[in-house]
Amino acid sequence: MGVHLALDPGERRTGIAICDPAEILASPHSTHDRKRDRSLLDRVADICREHGVETVVVGHAVDQGGNRGESAERSERIAQLLSERLG
Repeated sequence: MGVHLALDPGERRTGIAICDPAEILASPHSTHDRKRDRSLLDRVADICREHGVETVVVGHAVDQGGNRGESAERSERIAQLLSERLG
């Protein structure tokens, strides 16, 4: 069992939630206001170190037809950058 972190990237801010080590309950951790810098990556890396996070999950929004839009592209970019950063 491990600690997992979930990100919900939005247009203006990203919601951050963390699960308990028993993997039973995910609770809100914080939000991060959207900026055009890498501060979200820094914040997620800090949270991962602080809580011993094993997995980061990034929400992936699609429209009702299952098509990718701007939100999905933003999520994919965040996931790619985090993968590069956290290895």
